[in-house]
Amino acid sequence: MTRQMGWRRVFRSVLLIALLALNATLSSCGGSGGALAGGGTSGTGITQGTVTAFGSVIVNGVEFDTRGARIFVEGTQSTEDALRVGMVVTVRGSWQANGMGTATEVSYDDDVEGPISAIDTGSQTVTVLGQTVHVDGDTVYAAEDGTITGLADLQINDVVEVSGFFEGNGPIIATRLERKSSGRGEYEIRGTVQNLDRNAETFTVGGLKVAYDTAKQIPDGGVADRQFVEVRGTLDGATLKASRIELESEGVSGRDGEDVSLEGLIGNFHSATEFTVDGQPVTTDGDTEYHDGASPSTLAAGLRVQVEGHLSNGVLVAEEIGLRQSGDARLEDRIFAVDGSTFTTNLGIQVEVTSETVLEDDTTDNRFFNQRPGTG
Repeated sequence: MTRQMGWRRVFRSVLLIALLALNATLSSCGGSGGALAGGGTSGTGITQGTVTAFGSVIVNGVEFDTRGARIFVEGTQSTEDALRVGMVVTVRGSWQANGMGTATEVSYDDDVEGPISAIDTGSQTVTVLGQTVHVDGDTVYAAEDGTITGLADLQINDVVEVSGFFEGNGPIIATRLERKSSGRGEYEIRGTVQNLDRNAETFTVGGLKVAYDTAKQIPDGGVADRQFVEVRGTLDGATLKASRIELESEGVSGRDGEDVSLEGLIGNFHSATEFTVDGQPVTTDGDTEYHDGASPSTLAAGLRVQVEGHLSNGVLVAEEIGLRQSGDARLEDRIFAVDGSTFTTNLGIQVEVTSETVLEDDTTDNRFFNQRPGTG
């Protein structure tokens, strides 16, 4: 589904833009809430995916009005101004077939925040607190202390905050990587507990060793191997000394029958009818519809997909599945002319904007770059 953008503000600001996923594969609304090419129905429940634009918050092709919604960032109540393009968020609310929705709650948690210990431009990875972070054409780069456009602008010991998709302690596919102006002293990581040693009061998350104090940091009921946790603490050499440990659940936390639109990576792939997406168990059946290059034969571990359906006993029953392919082009230029939902750059390149196009303003970080007509 393509909708009109509020381009008057573009001309006023003379924006220098970076457009990711110019030929977005999921460009029309469908399913129980999102951008799958199957028509479109209304729904109420949970949408989890990448923020692609604002006006108010656009996630999985749905433009959610956040007036009256509670906004949480790292567990603390905040405002919409704290959200940025590329963040993976969870939205609770309702949506309509026309791609518009109303949010009651929007929450964001980063996946890792800490100093970089290794950079590999060949494999397009960085290592942060022992976690491997992959960047690709869809990664949004940002910096509190200037501008970065890729790994070449990063250095060892730079502190970065990463949001993206991963499962357990697997590599993180970064949808947003932001360099912080300085270290906060405390860092943060999310992942699955491994190698728990209750006597030594240590465990690992990915390649990071975590030390804790049972009397101070462990939640009621204790911690166990294979539990998903969020840990905050300070670095002591290569060990994170925990100041806070919270038990979390992978996947989507919802009620039976709730509609869900979920973007993420296929993880544990048992078969085309049983797999996980960002830790959320998913099942398909004879009624599942496939779009945008997806089919039972193309599904495999590591693919980025959008799944829409409903929850049943903690399992997402897929009604529609579409592939979310990585951005296949990147362009930086000034806008020369605008015609509806397309524009032409100074280089003479014509670009069509869809509901899934990621839009960044590199000059002012203008969050309302593509606001609705009449709002600017």
